[in-house]
Amino acid sequence: PWIDYLPYSVGKAGVLALTKGLAKELAPEVRVNAILPGPMMFPPDYDAERREREIRRTLLKRAGTAEHIAEATLFLRQRDYITGALLAVDGGRSLA
Repeated sequence: PWIDYLPYSVGKAGVLALTKGLAKELAPEVRVNAILPGPMMFPPDYDAERREREIRRTLLKRAGTAEHIAEATLFLRQRDYITGALLAVDGGRSLA
C-alpha cells in the first residue's frame, strides 16, 4: 500500500475481499467479478512527469482507456461460468 494513499489502498483491498465473499454468498444465482484497472485516469495533481512515470511502470508502456474497461466488462458479461474473478486490466503493471 502507498502510505500517501492509505485510504485508497484499504478500499481496494476491501473490493477484492468483497468480490470473493459476494461470489461465494450469491452463487449460483448471481455472478460477482471485479475489474482492476491500471493507470488511465490520473488525479488532477499528477503532472506530466508523474503520469509518464506511472505509465513506464506498466509492461505495455502506455495508459489504458475507458474502452479497455468496457471490453473487460463485456468479456465477463458474456461468460456465464466465471465468478469471483479479479481481472487486472492494467497493462501488466501488477506484474512489474
